[in-house]
Amino acid sequence: MTLTAPKSESKRVLVPQGTHIARCINLIHVGTVAGEYMGQAKIFNKMRLTFEFPEETHVFTEGEDAKPIVLSQEYTLSMAPKAKLRPLVEGMIGTSLNDDEATHFDHETLVGMPCLLSVIQRTSKKGTKYAVISSASPLMKGQVCKEAFNPYKILNYTDKFDEAYFNTLPDFIKSAMMTSKEYKALKGIETDEIDPLDIPF
Repeated sequence: MTLTAPKSESKRVLVPQGTHIARCINLIHVGTVAGEYMGQAKIFNKMRLTFEFPEETHVFTEGEDAKPIVLSQEYTLSMAPKAKLRPLVEGMIGTSLNDDEATHFDHETLVGMPCLLSVIQRTSKKGTKYAVISSASPLMKGQVCKEAFNPYKILNYTDKFDEAYFNTLPDFIKSAMMTSKEYKALKGIETDEIDPLDIPF
C-alpha cells in the first residue's frame, strides 16, 4: 500500500456543519515553533490531529470511488484547564480528568478512537471558508463508526519519526516541523535553547 497524506484539505472539501461520527487517524507532533498570539510573538509546542468522517464522502479524483473527508486541526500541546486540547480529549474519552491525569495523558491513545465531533464553518479575513472542530463526545449508545479508510499514523520525534511519511506531508507542515527545536535536535542542527510556553488556550 502506498502511503500518502490525506488530500482533502488541499482540495478544500469541507466537512459540513453539524455533529458527525468521526475517527482520529493521525497524530503529528509538529514541535516547538514560533507563532503569534494577541499580536505578540510566542513559542508554542504544537500537535496536529487528523480525523476521518466515514459518513461524509467525496469523489476526489474522477473515476475513483468516493472517499471519506478528513479534517486536521492543530492544538497547543497543553492540558491546562483552559487549554483547547483538554476539552477535546475529555470529550473523546467521555470523562473528566484531574490535573495529574491530564498532565500524564498519552495523546497517542487517541489515534484509532471513534467519537462524535461537532464541526462549524468559519470565514477567514481573506474570505476563505474553513471548518473547525468545536467539541467532541463519545459515540452514543448503538452508534457504530466504520473502520478507517486511511491508515493510522503517528509521527513524533522519539520512537516514531517515519522519514518516508514525513516526506509525504504538505510543504507547510514540513516547513513548520523543520523549524522546531525537536526536529533540529533530531537532525543534529544547532539551535538556541528555547522553552515552550504552556499557553492555556
